[in-house]
Amino acid sequence: SRAAAGGRVEATAGGRGVTAGGGGGLEVAAGEAVGPGAAAAGWRRGAAIRPRVAFPARGAPCNTARPPPGTALPQHDSHDSYAIAPAAPLPQVLRDLVLGPLDPGTSKFRIRFRADPPGLALPHLRAERGRLFDVTEVTPFSPAEPGPDLPRLAGPVLYGGPYIRHFAHFAAECVHRLYARRLWPDLARAPVLFQAEGHKPLKIEPWLAPVLELCGVALEEVIFLRAPTRIEALHVPLPGRIMVGPDLFAGYADLFPLVPMEPRPDDPQVLYLGRSQHLHSGGYAGEALVEEVLAAAGITVIHAEAHPVAEVARLLRHASHVVFAEGGAIQNLHFCGRTRARMLLVGRRAGTFERFRHVIEAVADTPELFEDYRTLGALEWDVARARPAATRAVVHMNIAGLLDRIARFTGRSLACPAPEVIAARVAQDLRACLADPRATRPRTTTPEQRAALEAALRANAAAAGVPL
Repeated sequence: SRAAAGGRVEATAGGRGVTAGGGGGLEVAAGEAVGPGAAAAGWRRGAAIRPRVAFPARGAPCNTARPPPGTALPQHDSHDSYAIAPAAPLPQVLRDLVLGPLDPGTSKFRIRFRADPPGLALPHLRAERGRLFDVTEVTPFSPAEPGPDLPRLAGPVLYGGPYIRHFAHFAAECVHRLYARRLWPDLARAPVLFQAEGHKPLKIEPWLAPVLELCGVALEEVIFLRAPTRIEALHVPLPGRIMVGPDLFAGYADLFPLVPMEPRPDDPQVLYLGRSQHLHSGGYAGEALVEEVLAAAGITVIHAEAHPVAEVARLLRHASHVVFAEGGAIQNLHFCGRTRARMLLVGRRAGTFERFRHVIEAVADTPELFEDYRTLGALEWDVARARPAATRAVVHMNIAGLLDRIARFTGRSLACPAPEVIAARVAQDLRACLADPRATRPRTTTPEQRAALEAALRANAAAAGVPL
């Protein structure tokens, strides 16, 4: 292994050994006695894998860390089939394993890598319709791999999961094992391992260091695994929260914030988190006008991507009312812990409530929902589904109805523009979207498909009373 720029450690082929932290493996929680059999509690080569947490099979209901009979559990809606642990279970400890980087074919929806021994499980869980799914594809190394001269990581290493280079997915999926450094002293200074793509140059996204700092981890403490590496002791905590699902053990939200997040005297109390700067990748036409009306009434409009992550999380934690335009800014809630804020979600896609309700309900009351829109279309083709890309669709929102709802929600008096003004601003946004080269990525959409998509959007806009 070698130290990369800035003190980061990349596991690369050809290295001999690097100590990844001091101390022995974490076998028991703080305060518990360590018995003679503690050293055998984790997995060792040649032994059966006996995880401390029973991870679900692909497509099966999650029965993680089922508590003793009679334990009172938080109540969830009838469609939630999860068993919620009463407290954070001890991490698995996987010993003397060889772990590879993310393989080609990995995406936000499929996590592929190689590992030894065969059958090793490092689940990456997601939820759908009240059930948990493991989206990993773990394959064995070929007979010629991994070779005798592997890099080696000694000491305890905390498994963070895959390095997904997408802010919203990383916040929703890749930070929820980092709490272990706070809970268990033996892991407090353990380096955090993320599997990166070994077949591509490592790219550190600009939001990564601030996100890790909110979780109490410095970028210099992260190992980006980019080549097969032998790991002495890999500690694998149960994720406290999963994407589109609830917290997996009681009290997880109460661990946050993981770093101090005190309010400031001038912090605004009523927020609108918008995405008017991203209409090309999906949104509602006329949002810029809505933001102007809200700002004139003293409501603070935030484009999250233009502010430090720590600032956005602090404002969300201490606000009284928050309105979200559906989008990735909602994922900032993962860092702020419980908040007293009431929340209103402005939906623009089918399934908005189910997609975001769990992360909001983890830290606040059930959100209110405003959904009164007509889908006009997208300017990009979804190759996998052979249809227009629904996630990037532009919609025609009932602007007057939305402003009325926000006024009632916040208690602020809002001056609703005249219908002709609204129509003109909606048309202005749609023309700007049509002219924006970012609305169509050539690698997914042919010129012929783009022309057909644009014609459909124009026809739908005309039918909605907004001729272009």
